[in-house]
Amino acid sequence: MRNHLRWLLPLSAVPVLLLLAYGLTRDTFVLPSAIVGTEAPAFELESMDDGGTLSLEELRGKVVLVNFWASWCIPCRAEHGVLVRASEELVSDDFVLLGIVYQDTPDNARSFMRRLGGDWPSVLDPSSRTAMDFGVYGVPESFFVDRDGMVAFKHVGPLNWEIVRTKVDSLLSAGGGRMTDASSR
Repeated sequence: MRNHLRWLLPLSAVPVLLLLAYGLTRDTFVLPSAIVGTEAPAFELESMDDGGTLSLEELRGKVVLVNFWASWCIPCRAEHGVLVRASEELVSDDFVLLGIVYQDTPDNARSFMRRLGGDWPSVLDPSSRTAMDFGVYGVPESFFVDRDGMVAFKHVGPLNWEIVRTKVDSLLSAGGGRMTDASSR
């Protein structure tokens, strides 16, 4: 009986070690999302700059990169340069970068954009209703929406240039439109 107990403790650790190994091999930026492959949630939100409104329906027919962000978010600062580059280099009538301000004040969000640059449209989501509809866990989170209004891809965490360029180019190519890369001019 004593012999069996000697092996029981080490054997009971095996499932824990297997679970840990599985977790360490997962990409933390890929979270399963029920929204991918479905129509993007409709919204009409107040513009951060001019007080008007902007709806996702107005952007139908374009590829839209919807980026949830906040001025207090450190990873949002890290990805901001990538978004500035996207707004400058992915010039197309068929592509829109849209920021949605998440759990932040309009003044702080405006100050953030003034300091770090960027002139793409951003809208306010004061009740976080739109974030909830998209299934946002936290910021930054980004959703690539195709011309038909379907969510094609979700990215959790800061975007990098390769992801933006690849996803936008793929979605534009699928619909026949091509972006102009300002860096190749």
